[in-house]
Amino acid sequence: MIKEIDNETMFKNIYQLPPAHYLILENGKIKIENYWRLKNEQNNKDYFTSDKELINQFRDLFFSSIKMRLRSDVPVGALLSGGLDSSAIVSVINSIAKKEKLPVDIKTFTAAYKEKEIDESNYAKEVVKGTKIPNVLVYPNLNNNISCDIDKIMYHQDEPPISMTVFPHWYLMHEIKKHGIKVIISGQGSDEMLAGYLEQFLGYSLVDLLSNYRYQRFFHDIKKFKDKSNIKYSIILLQILKAIATRRIGMLAKSLMRDKGILYLRPDFIKNNWKVYNYKETMTKYSRLNESLYRALTLDSPPYILHYEDRNSMAFSIEQRVPFLDYRLVEFLFSLSNKQKIDNGISKIILRNSLKGIMPEKVRQRYSKLGFTVPVNKWMREMKNYAFNILNSRDFNKRIYWNPTKLRKLYKKQLKGEVNMEHFFWRIIACEIWHRIYFDK
Repeated sequence: MIKEIDNETMFKNIYQLPPAHYLILENGKIKIENYWRLKNEQNNKDYFTSDKELINQFRDLFFSSIKMRLRSDVPVGALLSGGLDSSAIVSVINSIAKKEKLPVDIKTFTAAYKEKEIDESNYAKEVVKGTKIPNVLVYPNLNNNISCDIDKIMYHQDEPPISMTVFPHWYLMHEIKKHGIKVIISGQGSDEMLAGYLEQFLGYSLVDLLSNYRYQRFFHDIKKFKDKSNIKYSIILLQILKAIATRRIGMLAKSLMRDKGILYLRPDFIKNNWKVYNYKETMTKYSRLNESLYRALTLDSPPYILHYEDRNSMAFSIEQRVPFLDYRLVEFLFSLSNKQKIDNGISKIILRNSLKGIMPEKVRQRYSKLGFTVPVNKWMREMKNYAFNILNSRDFNKRIYWNPTKLRKLYKKQLKGEVNMEHFFWRIIACEIWHRIYFDK
C-alpha cells in the first residue's frame, strides 16, 4: 500500500489543506490553490560554483533563517537533542548574539534517558559548554498517570499517533511551558534534505555514481560507508537494490516484510478500506538521491512529525519554528548535487563544512545518528497492565477493525518475548483510545 499526503483526515467530511496550499472562501465557494513548489531542475549548482562560495551561500541563508525566527516579543527557547541539526541551530544563535553583541536570552531543552543506547545528552552538554546557553534536561517517562497522559495527547492530536515519540515531545512542551517559553525553535527538515539518515539514502548516492560510470568512486564510497558509519556490506547491498527498484516496488516489498499487523485485521475491513495511492514522480530531472530526498521531505517523515509536534506545542500555547524549512534554504539545498550532501561516507557535507569554528568539533564531526527515539520496549512493558485491560475490554472486542482473539494471543507472546511487535501494539492501543475519546463518549 503506497501512501501519499492528501486532504483526508480521520473524520468524515473534515479535510485538511495539503502542504503549500491556501484556501479562499468567497461568495460561498471554496478555492484551494498551490502557492509554492520546488522546481524540477537539474541538481548541478556546485558544478559551476566553488565549494567555498557554496559554503558561504548556505551559511548566509542559514543564519538569515535562524535570525528571522528569533524575532519575538515573548521568551524564545530551542530544542537541543545533541544531534547535528539542533546543535547547529543553537551554535548559530550563539554566533549571532556574539557578532551583533546581543544578550543571549534563550534557554535550551533536551530530552535525556537513562538508557545510554538512546541518550544524546552528552553531545548536548558539549554545545552548552561551548555556548554557555542555559540548558534544561527533561527525562521523559511513563508515570502513574499514563492513562491521563494518553487521553490528553490523543485529544490534542486529533488522530492516533503512529509512534511513541509523541510522548517525549509532549513532556518537553510541558516543561517548556513551566519556564514561560512561548516560542521554541526546532531542527526538523534537515535530515530529509541533507541525507541525514545515511542507511536510508546511501543506496541512491551509489546508484547515481554507477549511472555516471564512476566505478572507482562507487567502490571507494562503499568502503567509506563501511569504515565511517560501520554499516554492514549486506545493508549497503540492500539499499542499492532498493534504489534501483521503482518507488512502487520498493514500498510494496517493505509492506510485505514489515506489515505483519495486517494479519490481525478483519478481512472485511481490509477489503472495504484498501487503497493504493498513485505517487507521481515529478522530479525527473533530479539525481536519484535528490529525488529520494524530495519524496522523503514531502511524503514521509516531516508531514507526520510536523503534524504531531505542532499539535503538542499548541496544546501548551507554544509556537514551534523550523528554520531548516525556510523556503529559500529548501530551494538552495535542492539545487545542489549529491557531493554536497553525501561524500566519503559522510552525510550533511555542506552543513558540517559551513559550521567549522562555529559549533563544537565533537558534534560537528559526529557520524553516528539516533534520531528522536524512545525506549519503546521498556515503555510497553511498563504499561502492560494498562494494555492488557484494553485488549480484554468489551469496547475493544466490538470494533470492526481487528480480530481481538488473535491480538490477545499475540500480545501474550509479546510479553513472553517470543515476538517483537511493540510498535504494532502501540498503534492498536492508540487507535482504541482515540476511538473512545471521540466516539464512545
